[in-house]
Amino acid sequence: MVIEKKYYDIAQRELEEMQREINEEKAQMSEEEILEDKKWHDEQLETIIKKAEAHMRRFKKVPDPQKVVKFTFYKKMHWKLPEICR
Repeated sequence: MVIEKKYYDIAQRELEEMQREINEEKAQMSEEEILEDKKWHDEQLETIIKKAEAHMRRFKKVPDPQKVVKFTFYKKMHWKLPEICR
């Protein structure tokens, strides 16, 4: 437990230090650099979204029309079965 806390504290300090450095760099950026950085992030986000959509399209299940017809038929038969068996 003590070892875990030690490494957690070290990682937390490093994270805070990195965040401080990033905030200092952002504070020194000009308006043009901020817009350029935002544009770059937007482009990266669009790329990720397009890749995710392509991945989802590849694995999207399209129902087979014949199976849908069979399923509806069996479903109707299931409800009529008790009447037929009387």
